[in-house]
Amino acid sequence: MMNKTLITVLLLFGVSVMWGQKLSKTDKKEVKKGFVSIEFEDFIDANERFTELYKKYPNDDEVRFGLAICRLNQKSNEREALDLMENVYNTKSLENYYFYLGRAYLAHGRFEEAITSLQTILLDKKKSMDEDEIVNYLSIAYEAKELITAARKVEVNNLGQAINSSEQESVPVALPNGSGLFFTSRRADNVSEQKDHLGNYFQDVFFSKKENGTWQNPKNCTEINTKLHDAAVSISYDGSKFLFFKTNPDNIVQGDLYEANCDAEGNLSDSRLLQDGINSKSIESSACISADGNMIFFSSNRPGGYGGFDLYYAKRLPTGDWGKELNMGPLINTSGNEDAPFFHVDGQTLYFSSDGRVGIGGFDIYSTKMTEDGSWTQPENEGFPINSLGHDLYYRVSPDSRQAYLSSDRDGGYGSDDIYLVNIYDHESFKTVIRGNVKDVNGNPLNAKITIINEQDKNLNGIYRTNGKGNFILLSMPMEQYQLIIECKGFESTTIRKSFDELTEEGELSITLKSLNSDAP
Repeated sequence: MMNKTLITVLLLFGVSVMWGQKLSKTDKKEVKKGFVSIEFEDFIDANERFTELYKKYPNDDEVRFGLAICRLNQKSNEREALDLMENVYNTKSLENYYFYLGRAYLAHGRFEEAITSLQTILLDKKKSMDEDEIVNYLSIAYEAKELITAARKVEVNNLGQAINSSEQESVPVALPNGSGLFFTSRRADNVSEQKDHLGNYFQDVFFSKKENGTWQNPKNCTEINTKLHDAAVSISYDGSKFLFFKTNPDNIVQGDLYEANCDAEGNLSDSRLLQDGINSKSIESSACISADGNMIFFSSNRPGGYGGFDLYYAKRLPTGDWGKELNMGPLINTSGNEDAPFFHVDGQTLYFSSDGRVGIGGFDIYSTKMTEDGSWTQPENEGFPINSLGHDLYYRVSPDSRQAYLSSDRDGGYGSDDIYLVNIYDHESFKTVIRGNVKDVNGNPLNAKITIINEQDKNLNGIYRTNGKGNFILLSMPMEQYQLIIECKGFESTTIRKSFDELTEEGELSITLKSLNSDAP
């Protein structure tokens, strides 16, 4: 039996491990200052304070809680909050604890636990926060769960270490012929050796050629990069004009859009600032120009908008200048941030990212269409797995809509943000022609009916009939599982469950039916 002295020592040791070192008076003041910064949404200051406190007091509830709130408000660091939150012991002393716990569960896709936590704080009479904010995150949990359940038929592939590094890579901008890719990176071999307040290198623009299907070692675009932030933005549809972003060296809280000439090899020259109106005393972070060159869409946090960053547009004047810039209005813009516009070559579809809507992760990708009268349709979420539990931005769709690039901090990447290629198999252009025939056991053609049902949604995909030679043609989509019911008068009907991914247009599906009046095997 364990003696009392040893029990006492172990109990004291356990308390020491659980609670850690007691905060000094000075550090208690630091904790209070940290929460004041959180109250005023100064998460940079709060993060610096709680990070230092956590080094000294890794088991203190208030320190862990404060640091968790900071992580939840830092892009790409949200998932770090859950471990800090789940190991908090005295939750009752922490104001609105279950609200932040619910958000931490959301970042990990643990929707049922997120819903339980958010409902707990919603019913808490002692909560000190707006119920609307709680309800908003509850809506996100329900919507994200539904979108992930109804996953799209797309394939999202990381571009690999030739493009992505352990640092941040974002804003993919491909040459129109697909032979090269501009992108933004914080990798070490940039123009400046400086780092920002979070310890990351400043952004630079890089370019990689694609040779024989392989991305080559990226080169720094030193002709446009500076010692501050420089970022890729977009390229004209003919590939002759490259748009990019630069921090204003005289005012680092301001940034502007520039344009440079671009040749077929990705070489840039003659950079120039876009005109006033498009640029302002605020930040203009991203932009795109329509295929005909007559419209520009851009994001800005200038005063007078609906939230943080809003989307704006302007039309080309006969003089060649841009006309009056106009906010795209509350149908598109929210109280959050709208960014990364991309106007498709179809002249109708505008893709953008937003963190102000009910979606799956932080920033989600949405699309809206321009109608004949110039108005816009209600934005629609592009769905999972295009959108993830992380931040998904800079969606660039190919002219045939079969592929797209995006940048994301989703799980499984090499760094905080990576660049991905999306194969959009559920687009109409991916429909495949499947040829087939129906015959009897002796090889004679049959006049049969083929009913096709989608196995996932149980919807009728089509009813087809064979011709005089027993042949038929049907349309299928990749990544879909179908149920084929083949019927012919005087013959046993049969049901086949099949995906047509392995068949090409030259592939043929042969079906044999057994006669009801035949003893044939």
